[in-house]
Amino acid sequence: MRRRLSTLLAIVCLMATTHTQGKPAFAVAAVRITPPNSKGGVLLRVTPSRVEITNHPLRPILLMAFGVKEYQLVAPDWTRNNRFDIHAVIPADAARSDVPTMLQDLLRTRFGLVTHTEPRQMSAYNLAVADRGITMREVDPQDDVKRDDIRDPSGKALLTDVTTENIDGPSRFIAMTNGVVRRITSRSLYDRRTTERLSTELDATRITMAEFASVLAEVLDRPVIDTTGLSGVYQFKVELPTNATSLRISRAIGITETVNGTPLDQPNGVSADDALERLGLRLTARREPIAVVVVDRLERIPTEN
Repeated sequence: MRRRLSTLLAIVCLMATTHTQGKPAFAVAAVRITPPNSKGGVLLRVTPSRVEITNHPLRPILLMAFGVKEYQLVAPDWTRNNRFDIHAVIPADAARSDVPTMLQDLLRTRFGLVTHTEPRQMSAYNLAVADRGITMREVDPQDDVKRDDIRDPSGKALLTDVTTENIDGPSRFIAMTNGVVRRITSRSLYDRRTTERLSTELDATRITMAEFASVLAEVLDRPVIDTTGLSGVYQFKVELPTNATSLRISRAIGITETVNGTPLDQPNGVSADDALERLGLRLTARREPIAVVVVDRLERIPTEN
C-alpha cells in the first residue's frame, strides 16, 4: 500500500509539472533546427542567467524538462536524432531551478508538445541500507570542478576533458589513456574503469548515493531507485559486474568479444550483491508501477522565432 501511495504521489507531481501553464517563462528564447553538416560542437549548458543548447537532440532536453530518467520517458524515435539549437534568457526574478518548467513551456509553445503521465510496470531495484548499517566512510563535499592539476598517468594529454553546466550546476567529465573515466561535480569526484576481466571498478573519493544509484543502473541495465535516505557523500572502492548496458549495446551492433577474443559475457565471478554487502548496502528486486511521461504530440519543426 505504501509503495502504491508513493507511486501515485510521483505521478501527481509529474502531472502537476506537466500541466504548469508556463509560469515562469523565458524572457527571450530563440529556437532553430541545427543546420545540416554543422561544424559547431555539441553544447548543453544551464547557467544562472541563460540556457544554451547547440546541436542537441530533443530527447535529453525532454528529460531535463520533466526531471525524469531515461526509462521514464516514452517519446518518438526521431527525438534521438533530429538536432536543434535553443538559446534562452532566464528572467531576473527566476532561478536555475525554474528551468525545467520554462523548458516545458517552450516545448509546448514552439513544438506543440502534449504529454500525459501514467504508471507502467517495470523491473527495478531498490538501493537501501543493510540492517547492520553502512561501512562506507562519510566525507565532506568538495568542489574540484575547476582543479587545474589533474594529469594523465602517461604524461600525455587527457583524452577528454569537458565541463558542462546543467540545472544541478557544473559537471566535469575526464577520460584518461589508462581507461579511467573521472566524473567531478560540485560535491563529488569518482573514477570508473573496466578491468581486464571486464568487471567495473569504481573508486569514489566522494560520491552521493543518487550518483551511485545511477552507476549501478548502468552496470545492471535496470532502474535503481535510491531509498537509502543518505544525503552525504561517501568514500569507498568497489568492484561491480560487467557493465550490462554496454554489453547490450555491443551485442546490438554485432560485437560479442574483445579484441583479444574474450567473450564479452564470459562470467567473471563478480557479484553486485556481495560488493554492496561489504559497503553495508543491499539491492532488492521489485516490479511495480513507475511514473512515466508519455509524449502524445511533438512537432518536428518548431514555430518561427
